[in-house]
Amino acid sequence: MLVEPVYARDSIEYLHGLEGAILQFEKDKPNDPAWQARDNLRQVAAVHSLAAFVQYTWPVTHPGRALMWGPHIDVVCFAYEQLLYGRVEGHELLVNLPPRCLKSMLTNVTMSAWLWLHNPSAQIMTISGNRKVAYRDNIATRDLIMSDRYQRLMKTAVDLLGEHGLGPGDYWELSKAQNQKESFQNTMRGSRIANSADSKITGMGMDLQIVDDIVDKSQVLGSPSQVANNMAKAVALYEEKLSTRMNSPGRSPRVMIMQRLAEADPAGHALARGVSNLILPWNHDPEHPNTSPLDWRKHKGQPLMQMPNSIYPPKAIEARQRQLGDYGFASEFNQLPAPAGGGMFPKEHWSFYKGDGRSLVEHARGRGGTLYLSMDCASKDGDNNDFTVASLVLHWNDDLYVIEQHRVKVDMTGLLELYDSLHESWGEHIVKVLIEDASNGTALLQLRPGHGMKPQKHGGKETRASYLQPYHARGGLLLPDGRSWTRLCIREFALFPRGAYDDQVDALAQVAVYIATSKRSGAHIGAAKKRISVFERMLGRTLV
Repeated sequence: MLVEPVYARDSIEYLHGLEGAILQFEKDKPNDPAWQARDNLRQVAAVHSLAAFVQYTWPVTHPGRALMWGPHIDVVCFAYEQLLYGRVEGHELLVNLPPRCLKSMLTNVTMSAWLWLHNPSAQIMTISGNRKVAYRDNIATRDLIMSDRYQRLMKTAVDLLGEHGLGPGDYWELSKAQNQKESFQNTMRGSRIANSADSKITGMGMDLQIVDDIVDKSQVLGSPSQVANNMAKAVALYEEKLSTRMNSPGRSPRVMIMQRLAEADPAGHALARGVSNLILPWNHDPEHPNTSPLDWRKHKGQPLMQMPNSIYPPKAIEARQRQLGDYGFASEFNQLPAPAGGGMFPKEHWSFYKGDGRSLVEHARGRGGTLYLSMDCASKDGDNNDFTVASLVLHWNDDLYVIEQHRVKVDMTGLLELYDSLHESWGEHIVKVLIEDASNGTALLQLRPGHGMKPQKHGGKETRASYLQPYHARGGLLLPDGRSWTRLCIREFALFPRGAYDDQVDALAQVAVYIATSKRSGAHIGAAKKRISVFERMLGRTLV
């Protein structure tokens, strides 16, 4: 642990209730005995409570500004106390908060300064995706520590903690030898170093590591392959490079704060590892995949701050949602890489058909159906590479029925075996084989018959996926009811284009692109098209 508390709190103390408050602060009056008495009480509270410390130092960190105090500040401060006390499992914490909710100030500035009240020998390192932000928060921390208010509090902390055999035991100050915007030390050998994500940190150790928004919005605006590459680099930075810089590996605390920008971002990777997390979306959702037990809210849709003069009143939130769009608002405010109900492909628009897929295909014989085999082929079979997806899709009565979906990681030999296996099982029914003319798909076209689909000819992934949207929106993209793979398919579509994978989307979109762009939709099974009743289609319109 970095902090040994006198009174370790086991539950959150909401300083201003669950409604919050707008706080104004009186000016220092050192010659006023009444003010001195109030200040002494505030100092004692600030030593024992990070939340009280935030309030006490606010006139220094934000001079002349009122403090809009919401219960989320109490919750975040409690979580950081537990981390510094050594009470967080794995000594690692992920925090996701909406913008303008004091995330960086609480984490980078006040937590560091509060830690030094108890343990000024602690070595702290912050890593930000933006060098200017890293230096800004380092300067703010240094200015806070040099302020008269903090110096007064530091002496109180030394005396108060010393009565219990805790704390540094002596007064301290910032070192004159090392006092720069990117790095400063104190006379107890504690240090605080600010780095950007692209800095070299070889040889540097730390007792507390703070990682702040190491992924920039621009890194999720490229093609899916570019986004995946950017996320892989960010994950490697956090999981490999930065994890080796802890003075006590496995025991030194780490905290990562960021907004959710992609499913495979460092936060998503940390969640997959089971890292302790505090995720507070702006709108409370009991069905959020990462609901925090520290979230005090009970009602769906309840905002993070309810004060009338909140930084985000309802009309401001509505305006931000229009400006950011569904995906931007979901990631920045609700801590989801895609809207909860899905973005381009909302979950509620999926439909299902009942019965056996082969029976459905055979039933379409002579009734105008066309069975496609669509293959989206990855280049390699490694753990970090994309999946190869082979989809059997029936186009019938202007609807698309997904008959089978195979999602595997295979090399070229395995790809040939997959192709041959599907042809052996379905060859008499398959009318057209569509193979993406890229990666191993190009090699497959040289070894097996098929129609090459050049992806660049039909736009980017989102453009190609848009060919599927009319089917999906009217319930005309149907999955088999009761199959185990459908849940994963729906999730991939819901996260598209921010998800870690999009191979199933690509494979199905390939069919819709071909139908829309070919002169004719392909030969039909049997006789000419004939419209039939909904009962003959064996369709169960059950929604997810």
